[in-house]
Amino acid sequence: MKMAKRIIFWMFIVSAILLCNCLLPQLVIAQNTIATIKGFSMPFKIVVNPSGTYAYVTNGGTGSVWVIDTVTNEVVSKITKGNDPFGMDFTPDGKYLYITNGGSDTVWVVDTHTNTVVETIPVGNGPHGLAINPKGDFAYVTNFGGHTVSVISIAYNKVVGTMTVGNNPQGVAFTPDGKYAYVACFGLGTVSVIDTTTSSAIASIYVESGPIDVTLTPDGKYVYVSNSGSESISVINTETNTVTYTIRGFLQPFDVTITADGTTAYVANGSEDWISILNIATGEITGKIPVGKGPYGIALTPDEAFLYVVNFYGPTVSVVDLGKSKETGNVNSIPPKTPWLIVNRFSMPTLGNNINFAVNNTYADAEFKDDMWIFTDLRVDGSLPIEQFKVSTKNADVTIFSCITIRTQEFQSVRADCNINGKGQQILSFGSLSGWGGRVEWNVIHDGVYLVENIDWSISDDKETITINDIEGNVSVIRYYFTGSFDKPELTLIEQHLVSIVIGTILATVLTIAILVKIKTKKVEATNSICL
Repeated sequence: MKMAKRIIFWMFIVSAILLCNCLLPQLVIAQNTIATIKGFSMPFKIVVNPSGTYAYVTNGGTGSVWVIDTVTNEVVSKITKGNDPFGMDFTPDGKYLYITNGGSDTVWVVDTHTNTVVETIPVGNGPHGLAINPKGDFAYVTNFGGHTVSVISIAYNKVVGTMTVGNNPQGVAFTPDGKYAYVACFGLGTVSVIDTTTSSAIASIYVESGPIDVTLTPDGKYVYVSNSGSESISVINTETNTVTYTIRGFLQPFDVTITADGTTAYVANGSEDWISILNIATGEITGKIPVGKGPYGIALTPDEAFLYVVNFYGPTVSVVDLGKSKETGNVNSIPPKTPWLIVNRFSMPTLGNNINFAVNNTYADAEFKDDMWIFTDLRVDGSLPIEQFKVSTKNADVTIFSCITIRTQEFQSVRADCNINGKGQQILSFGSLSGWGGRVEWNVIHDGVYLVENIDWSISDDKETITINDIEGNVSVIRYYFTGSFDKPELTLIEQHLVSIVIGTILATVLTIAILVKIKTKKVEATNSICL
């Protein structure tokens, strides 16, 4: 009887363990794939911009980079005419994206406001991985065919140095302080360590077969190396530059990304259709997330609410909701899109000419394309065509005024009405103001009250981005541009015209009085001469 009870007891324990093992992955897989984006050709890597509004995907098959709107999860732009694009990284401010083109031995520099290539930089043989250092002044490019790393100066967009590393370098990543870079060398099964102050490789660490990606923990103490040939991840201690331990249980691991708090890693399993969830503290795989076939590149949104996964064999991109948006009570925790403007100066031919461009009820023909009003044929009678400009209409009603109040003094007012629903929200970016040669003044108004600069709001990035601190509700942002000097730049367009009219009236009155006085004086002189 006792033996039977023991057998039943152990059968219960074993059944419970088996049941827990079966349920655990299901409990971990609380995440849902909320979107599957199709149409790619040989997609490899994916990155999400610092503001979390767009994701960029390299397509090796079409030589293009596709841009995904992270709110709608639709492809909204394509950067074409590349040659086997692969690795990417943003400058810290998100204004530029650097992309390797392995087929042409070049690196693209993309302006993320316009999604156009503004520079093409020759590098080494077969550029593959790319990372920009935390300071944002250098980009390191791994040249797979040349066994080297090219160093690009961000300021000059040219190669300023080349270092020899192990065979077939692929992934590259920096320590948080930027002093060291770690490079996965696929051909030798090693990781090269670069001292960025001396621009030289100072160590070579043996890992396992086919290292392809390197990722550092946020504190910079450990490097996680995905060994695609041995289905493992090597963990390197950055103080000793030795392998601390090896984690197994993956199937051709490719990209690895680690959360900002350093507790969790997500690993793409290229031979399967899931993402492994790794507990950093214990080194254990705690679950998996089903995605598409052959996941390769992965990227977290800045708020870590969503995981974007490139499925090479899909070929698709899976968007995974990690559940954080539900915890905060916000269904879509991705920050709202920042409206941006490209505004050129306008040349008005004669005194008094003015024009009012409005996004809604525009006064000129315009094409609405890719969520932008594109004006190409605006004219003032007798003038040349005004330069093209674009205005984003998302999250803002934008009106642009431009006029010349006096022939040599040009005045422009750009106003955007935005709804602020969170503290510290960046609401408007006007693009570079360099080379304008005039003076710019700003006003931010909330409920009829002018907010105080550097207290209620601030300007960053050389007066390009407006950030509201603690104000919520409807806010109007107005930028005034002057080629000349005005005593009160806060004057409105109508007030500027009134000033011009008053000044003109005063000048005309003074001139008239002077003429009348002159005439009267001549008459008196003539009368006196006759009397004489």
